[in-house]
Amino acid sequence: MLDESIEVKIIFVGNANVGKTSIASRFINGTFSNILEPTVGAAFSSKEVELNGVKCTFNLWDTAGQETYRYLVPMYYRNADIAVIVFDLSNQSSFNDVETWVEDVKKNVGESIVFLLCGNKCDIDPKVVDIDSISSLSRRMGLIYVETSASNGDGISKLFEIAISEHLKKKDEKSKMPSNSVNVATKTNKDKGCC
Repeated sequence: MLDESIEVKIIFVGNANVGKTSIASRFINGTFSNILEPTVGAAFSSKEVELNGVKCTFNLWDTAGQETYRYLVPMYYRNADIAVIVFDLSNQSSFNDVETWVEDVKKNVGESIVFLLCGNKCDIDPKVVDIDSISSLSRRMGLIYVETSASNGDGISKLFEIAISEHLKKKDEKSKMPSNSVNVATKTNKDKGCC
């Protein structure tokens, strides 16, 4: 019997053709296809897994990366616990847009969610995105970096394990934070002479 069960909403954001749909498909179904239609708005999928005695339900929202559908994307961010910002290691412009995607999520959801940076297509050579640039951006923006290959499955399990681990850590930190709220029931009106 499992100790706990949780449900998390993960949004995948990033430019078109970076592999967001392929990562979701590899995780959910264990499959990869080169023939995928572009995502319009967002695609939803869900999977239950057990990690360290915790039953996790991952609700994945794979959002569109095409400029045409960008106006639709923020409505799928609502109530997200984890944002995975995906770029293609063989496409510099997809990496250049990472900061824009992070700011878009922060603007619509806030900074209280877990952010992961995912460099996809790590199996492809040459990799044009410089590792020093990735490290620098990750540090500056407070992003946890993971490399994946949706085509051969490298790093996919690690991506989701880190995502849930960081989410649980953040959830635990929030529960330990002192409350700044005032308990109005303890205040009295003696000084005002009112009933």
